[in-house]
Amino acid sequence: MRLLSLFLCLFSLVNLSYGQEVVYELQHKTEKARINQSAFKKLKSGLLQTQYDVIDTFTKPTKGKSDVYCFIATYEGNSFDGTTKTFHDYLVLEVDPKTQLIKDGYQYTLEWADSPYVDLYRINNKSTVLQDGLNINTLDFRCFSIEPTDSRYLLKENGRLKSQ
Repeated sequence: MRLLSLFLCLFSLVNLSYGQEVVYELQHKTEKARINQSAFKKLKSGLLQTQYDVIDTFTKPTKGKSDVYCFIATYEGNSFDGTTKTFHDYLVLEVDPKTQLIKDGYQYTLEWADSPYVDLYRINNKSTVLQDGLNINTLDFRCFSIEPTDSRYLLKENGRLKSQ
C-alpha cells in the first residue's frame, strides 16, 4: 500500500511538471494562533485516515502568538487511474505578526485515493517573509515519508501564493 501511495505522489508531481502553475489562494487568516502540531504528528504517523481529518488539520489552528494563514489551490490533473480529477493542495503557514517571517508550514496534495502521510511536506526555509506572489519553492518543502536521497524528497511545484 505504501509503495502504491508513493507512486501516486510521484505521478501527481509529474503531472504538474509540464508548466502548470498552481495558485494558492488565501482561505482565511487566524490571528493569535499557531499550527496544531499534534494534529500534524497524527497525520505524519498515518493516524488520520479521512479527508475531513486532513482538512481539519490544515484549517483549524490552536491558540498562540502568531498568525496562521490557510491557503488552497485547486486544479485539474491526471490521476493515477488515468482519469482527470480535481486536486486540492492545502498549505498552512505560521507567521510572526511583527516581522511577517514564516516560522513553520506544511503542504499536502489531497487526492481522495491517497494515504494522508505520503504527500505531506514541511518547510525547511524559515527565513522567508510572507508576501503576495511568493513562489512556494523558496520555502524548501521536504517530504516526511521519503528518504532525502529520493528525488521526490523536495516539493518541486510551480506555485505561488495569492494572499489578496
